[in-house]
Amino acid sequence: ARATYSYNSAVLKTVSKPVSILIIDNPVLSMFKDVPSSVSNVDPYSVALRIRSKAQKPVENVVVSDGEKSWAIASLPAEGSANLTYQDTSQVIGLKQLAPASVTYFYDGGTFTVQSNSPTINVEEKKLVSIRKEVTPSEAAPGDKVKILIGAKNLHTDKLDVLLTDNDKSFRA
Repeated sequence: ARATYSYNSAVLKTVSKPVSILIIDNPVLSMFKDVPSSVSNVDPYSVALRIRSKAQKPVENVVVSDGEKSWAIASLPAEGSANLTYQDTSQVIGLKQLAPASVTYFYDGGTFTVQSNSPTINVEEKKLVSIRKEVTPSEAAPGDKVKILIGAKNLHTDKLDVLLTDNDKSFRA
């Protein structure tokens, strides 16, 4: 800054000393949450959290939270990164938007918090049993005998107790 002033008929000027300011490109950390686009309602799926630093020096006291899960990273190196993964499940069928994860950190005397994206997953019902029904012959006149075959196949690794129903008849498989 400059100032011009008069004193005893003289015009004087003065200048302040130069100052510098560190501009923190907040956030200096960014986080991305990645999940598969489609998952089953039975099997677990992986959630990946990627944290990247744009800082020119280490970022201290980094705490990552995603729902009830949290991780502490004492120091993230300058322009460093961290990758965290965990398993999750969802039993509700349909599109599900996940809540964002957050990262809180200490940098240049301040505490900052940044949130990730909120990815969407499609939860599909996993088929555990397939059934088939066949009749022979495929054409019959009234009173002809026909053979009906009803079958169930377990597509899961565990033993399942299956009740087959066809009109008013029920069978255990």
